[in-house]
Amino acid sequence: MTLAKSLLIMILVAAPSISWSQQDPIEKLAGSWKQDFSQTRPVPFPVPRSRFHRWELAGKDKMMHISEIVEADGTKRVTEEQTDDYSGKPYPDGENGQTTVFRRIDENTIQQIRTGKDGQIVRFLERVISTDGKTLTVRQ
Repeated sequence: MTLAKSLLIMILVAAPSISWSQQDPIEKLAGSWKQDFSQTRPVPFPVPRSRFHRWELAGKDKMMHISEIVEADGTKRVTEEQTDDYSGKPYPDGENGQTTVFRRIDENTIQQIRTGKDGQIVRFLERVISTDGKTLTVRQ
């Protein structure tokens, strides 16, 4: 399946601890959401019991993404951490010469574009936070 034909949609619901009255535009992207697998396409198999996504500020123009997963069997818990640069400038992401750039589209939307050595897009991801801050939609 080509990247252009694949579409991943995750609907995530804000955890009650989110603070939505922050001033700095990048801070508005910080928060915690629980993934709603009934709204996720394609659905992972086996479907995890839960997956929480959290974005935290990690310095100027930087955010850390933490993904906590409880697998379908309930016994395995995986935590993934990744710090990304939200300055709008491309940076090497450490995978086979690939480069990533995060672009701010508006105050609620950010795009991640990863390109290979040849300049071809290998990953496109868009995060949109609802105006009330309760829902995060991720399209890939």
